[in-house]
Amino acid sequence: PVLRYVLRTATATAHRHPQLISSVNLVLGGYATDIREAVKSWGVAAAVCECPDWASGLGHSLAYGVRQLPLENTVLVMLGDQPLIG
Repeated sequence: PVLRYVLRTATATAHRHPQLISSVNLVLGGYATDIREAVKSWGVAAAVCECPDWASGLGHSLAYGVRQLPLENTVLVMLGDQPLIG
C-alpha cells in the first residue's frame, strides 16, 4: 500500500537524520481503526492520532495534526492516501 511506503520512507529518513526529524506522526480520518491496525502490523514507528473533524477535508486534518505537535516544530507533509498527486 502507498501508506506503508510513505511511512517506511519517513521513518527511515528520521532514523538517518535524527537531528532533523524527531518524530513521524500519522493523522487518521476515515477507516481509522482499519488503518491503525495495518500500521501496527507493519511495525512502523509512527505516532498515530485521529482527527475528529476529518470529513471536513484535508485542511482540517493537517491543522489538527500540527496542533498535536510541540510549538517549536517544522512540519513536512507527506500524503499517504493520494498516489496520483505529484
